[in-house]
Amino acid sequence: MAGEILLTVQGILDEWSQFIRIQRKPGEKPLYSIYHKSFNNFFYRQNIVEEVESLVAPIQEQIADQSWKMLYGQD
Repeated sequence: MAGEILLTVQGILDEWSQFIRIQRKPGEKPLYSIYHKSFNNFFYRQNIVEEVESLVAPIQEQIADQSWKMLYGQD
């Protein structure tokens, strides 16, 4: 399980590498930070997070409903 989590974290870091600054010091683990302060602030804007959550829930419900209909042909 821990190995899977490490692979997932590394995958995310690889995908987001253009937005992340990596500081490396000999003998220490790398330190990761968001490259630009305004991009970092974006993640802390609660109203944006809440808005996205409110948009995602109905979409997930529609996907589930359509998947159910495709698999079982009923509501």
